[in-house]
Amino acid sequence: SFQHLYAEPFHFVVRREHPLTENQILDVSTLKRYEMILPENSPSDNAHVARLLTSIGLTDNISDRIVAMAPGFMRACLLDSDAICVVPEGVFKRELASGELVALNIDTSHSSSAVGVIVKTDAPFKPAVEVMTRAFHAVATGSSNLDRLKP
Repeated sequence: SFQHLYAEPFHFVVRREHPLTENQILDVSTLKRYEMILPENSPSDNAHVARLLTSIGLTDNISDRIVAMAPGFMRACLLDSDAICVVPEGVFKRELASGELVALNIDTSHSSSAVGVIVKTDAPFKPAVEVMTRAFHAVATGSSNLDRLKP
C-alpha cells in the first residue's frame, strides 16, 4: 500500500543562464522551441506531467524530447544545453536553492506529485525499515519527537 507523506509541485527547470530566464511572461510557442526532458518515474508522475503540459497548452506530441529517470543525467543535460526539464520540485531542490538551476515563471500550482512510502501489507517490517519509515513520517509531518522512532 502507498503511505502518503506530502505532495510537491512540478516545475519547468533550466540552467541559470538559459535564454528563457530573462522572460517574465512565457508563451507556449516559445517553450516549443526547446528540447524537453520529461521524467519517466512512475505512471502517476507521467500522468501528472501529461496533464500539466496539456494545461498550459503543450500537447503530448513534443517532438524534441528526452525521457529520463536519473536526476544526475537530467542535471547534466540541463547544464550543458538549453533544454527544459519538467520535474517534481524535490528532484533539484538543492540546485534550485543554490541558483545553479532555475524554475521558469510558469504557473504549475495546479499540478503536484505525491511523495510517500510503498509498503507490503502482508509482511512485517524489519526493525531497521520500521525506524526508517517512522523517520520519513516524522520529517514529513515536521515532528521533532524522534524518540518515537525506536522499534
